[in-house]
Amino acid sequence: MRRPHLLVAVAMLAACSDAPTKSTDLPLSLPALAAAPLSVHSAAPLSAIVWIGCANAGAGEFTQIAGHLRLATFILIGETGRIHIRTSARPDGVVGVGMSTGEKYRGTGGTTEHEHIAASGLPAQYTMVNNFRIIGQGTGNNLLIRSVVHQTVTANGVVTASVSHSSAECR
Repeated sequence: MRRPHLLVAVAMLAACSDAPTKSTDLPLSLPALAAAPLSVHSAAPLSAIVWIGCANAGAGEFTQIAGHLRLATFILIGETGRIHIRTSARPDGVVGVGMSTGEKYRGTGGTTEHEHIAASGLPAQYTMVNNFRIIGQGTGNNLLIRSVVHQTVTANGVVTASVSHSSAECR
């Protein structure tokens, strides 16, 4: 299971001087674990070369895209210590140029991730849905990249659901 945001939450908890350091240090009253939601907004550079098979009158072409991804992460620690993380990413100013034709492209779409993790680390659930579009000039040269990932792990560490599907489709 992918858990990059869990590390952020753990690091934030560890930074608190009164944070428990071992399970025997946990307070008897679990509602004391609840924290105010944390919201983090940032941007990350995006640069990639993407194959668009329907571009260039169906001959296809590599396209250099660049811009930024706007990221928003929301973290909430519930009264039981369960961690809820929601992340969204959307292209911002993502543009591209066809390396064969010189045609212009732009990137749109977005990605959402949801994670639910028990205070002990298990059980846990992770879901990610990505819909990224590269829109070209004219018709028939738009690319849709879609990915769906889901995983559920029980308190015993048993994976009870695991889905991973990706596709790239010209439109």
